[in-house]
Amino acid sequence: MDFKFPTCLPAVIFQLWMRGSDKHPPLRSLKRFPSEHLRKRFADLKYLMLRIEKYLLANNTFNEKPTVEECERMYQSGSTAIALTVEPQRPLMWQTVAKRLRTT
Repeated sequence: MDFKFPTCLPAVIFQLWMRGSDKHPPLRSLKRFPSEHLRKRFADLKYLMLRIEKYLLANNTFNEKPTVEECERMYQSGSTAIALTVEPQRPLMWQTVAKRLRTT
């Protein structure tokens, strides 16, 4: 299987993290990766998603198995946890957000 993490906005990857897709389980349930590269990308993703989850748990708004709508609300609330101090001029993909947060 040729799996790779999608390049997308943080809101989209949060949906995939929590709910998965028609073809894949929730990304949060993945445990093994066929390459070191994928393992490292998962570590980046997990870092970003756990920041959001930690914020949601602290505010008692986390739902383990959310509907699409609940997931959207959770992301709107939790996105505060991954806000960058300098607003970019264009939307940033999740990989860029994770990298910037790790270096600040």
